[in-house]
Amino acid sequence: MNLKDLIQLQHLNLSEPIVQWLSIANKKELYWSGESRGDWLVSVQKWLWKKQLEELKNVTYITIIADETCDVTVMEQLCICLRYFNPSTKELVERIICLYEIHSQTGEAIFDVINQFLFDLEKELDKKFILIGSKVPSASDTRWVYHYQLAEFVWTHMVSIVSALIQIHEKNKDGSETANGFAIRFVNEKFIFQIGIMRIILGHAKLFLKQTERRSTTFDKFSICLDSTIVRIQNTLNEFDYEIYKQKVKEGLDLYQ
Repeated sequence: MNLKDLIQLQHLNLSEPIVQWLSIANKKELYWSGESRGDWLVSVQKWLWKKQLEELKNVTYITIIADETCDVTVMEQLCICLRYFNPSTKELVERIICLYEIHSQTGEAIFDVINQFLFDLEKELDKKFILIGSKVPSASDTRWVYHYQLAEFVWTHMVSIVSALIQIHEKNKDGSETANGFAIRFVNEKFIFQIGIMRIILGHAKLFLKQTERRSTTFDKFSICLDSTIVRIQNTLNEFDYEIYKQKVKEGLDLYQ
């Protein structure tokens, strides 16, 4: 969606001040500068914040959901989402409220950001919330095992995946070109080789990586696991089955052609 389409869409439900601003600011879309776009987005942000505050006025209990993310500039930010029961609509709703730039991912730093957000929110609404919070187990419990399982699945079902992507492309509907792009990627010799190598490496290293990320290992155990993992990774090329690799490359290319 380009900027013009977005503006036309927002005209349907934006507040009157923003609509008035849009009617007089840079009418010729040719001259929509970066500064004008920035001004418009700030106006939208202020309006959305006002609407969100109005909705929260009658809310007593809120649950904060927060997670780290990155924007297009790869800047680390904390995404804060609120879950609460809206008494006006009798619905349980979730709203992404804001993104805060963060310079550290430590628990203390994130707590400070959330604490400041709550302070500002209560000040804006002139009320105190009953905050319900819970800690979600670290994603590291499943992250590396999942990466290994994904690599294993792709390696095992490579031909079937390419076949499915080709069928999607042949239907010539929404997403067909995307499917074709993925199919080209999946029959690339280098890509197939990378999947095969990563499958072996993650198979050896997934538990070590999980323990390291969770900081649940001692220095002695870390040294032992690190040494053994390095040795196993160094032997990866010896474990790699080049005959199966060549077969997968041939089957993929035959199928795509």
